[in-house]
Amino acid sequence: MNLRGVVFVLVLGLPAGLSAAHAQIPPVPPGWQLERAVLLSRHGVRAPTESNEELDQQAVTPWPAWPVAPGFLTPRGAELMRLMGAYYRVLYGGRGLVQADDCPPAGTVAAWSDVDQRTRVSGASLLAGMYPRCATLALRNQNDPSVPDPLFHPRPTSSCPMDAAPNRAAILARIGGDFSSVMREYAPQLAGLIVEGCGVIADDGFVAVL
Repeated sequence: MNLRGVVFVLVLGLPAGLSAAHAQIPPVPPGWQLERAVLLSRHGVRAPTESNEELDQQAVTPWPAWPVAPGFLTPRGAELMRLMGAYYRVLYGGRGLVQADDCPPAGTVAAWSDVDQRTRVSGASLLAGMYPRCATLALRNQNDPSVPDPLFHPRPTSSCPMDAAPNRAAILARIGGDFSSVMREYAPQLAGLIVEGCGVIADDGFVAVL
């Protein structure tokens, strides 16, 4: 299993009865209080992981030059992640989860990334979008980049054997025996992804708990 990315943990004390700040965002239902949200996301736009020399061997025309090294997050990718952070600030601020001031109270936000440049810069950019004038909110990651982070690169253990065959069988049992049911159920969403020009870039991502 390979899950590379960033983990964000945001725990806030919320006053009761906090109302939505933006009318376009549905408020928390009466009698409920939002405490956290879980965000699963990928890194921003990156350059291809192969060099142009490798890619040119598979292409009819030369590949365009990228402004960063292979596999690195591009400046455009960083800006898009910053905009995504700004969106989540509006979204969860409107639901009472993110406070209105620029910096969260000390000890309420922890951010952890995998060691890849694209995940580290994606995480830092997302934080910058959520808290645009908070220079003290730092992204953390494992000190030794040569050692896989077990949070994102788990290994089989006695308590979690990760046996592929029974895991696959259990997933198939939940979705009716094959993946065609999933494709049918989410056909409108998948069509929307194609219309909007979105796509999967790599297996890196985020696990965010807010």
